[in-house]
Amino acid sequence: MKHTAVANGEVVRDALCELVNIGSGSALSSLVQLLGGGRIVPDVPQVVEADALSDFADLQRRGIAIRLGVEGEIPCCLLAVFDEASACKLASTLTHCSVDAIVRGSLEESALLETANIMFCAFLGALGRLVRGDLIPSPPDFEYGVLHTVVQKRVGDATVVTTHFADIAAGFAGRLLVVVDNQAAAQMAGAGGWRP
Repeated sequence: MKHTAVANGEVVRDALCELVNIGSGSALSSLVQLLGGGRIVPDVPQVVEADALSDFADLQRRGIAIRLGVEGEIPCCLLAVFDEASACKLASTLTHCSVDAIVRGSLEESALLETANIMFCAFLGALGRLVRGDLIPSPPDFEYGVLHTVVQKRVGDATVVTTHFADIAAGFAGRLLVVVDNQAAAQMAGAGGWRP
């Protein structure tokens, strides 16, 4: 897998991964609380180029990508992606109903969007404390399709930090992605106390 030549090199990459690890921990803790328990295990975050996203097996499937734009101290974009099976399993758990497909405009779709919004806010809360700045979210939007295609369209040529997570017992998995340009990546690392 190709790693991106993000501005200022290894130090910034390491800083981004650490910041995303902390933010993801908060996001996944909020998901566990929302679900009333469980054990969600995240992978170690990594920095990748947008065109390498198709190398991830989970992004080769169809599913839903939920996006939240962020303005303020460090402009960025957050995405939560779930393949169809995981989206249905998570929606079933959230709504206490059997879900075979996520239908546009449905209660299940709303439950997924609200869940992602809660996760994003927890992520931004943790990140905002670390960088000591305001991070202002926009309303989330979403798109269905082959996940790496949907994500690449929303990422462009920016830096992507991603982590996969799974609750094996509950039978669902997903991926969080943080998208920043090189300037925002350096700002994020610097605000978090890392210097290139």
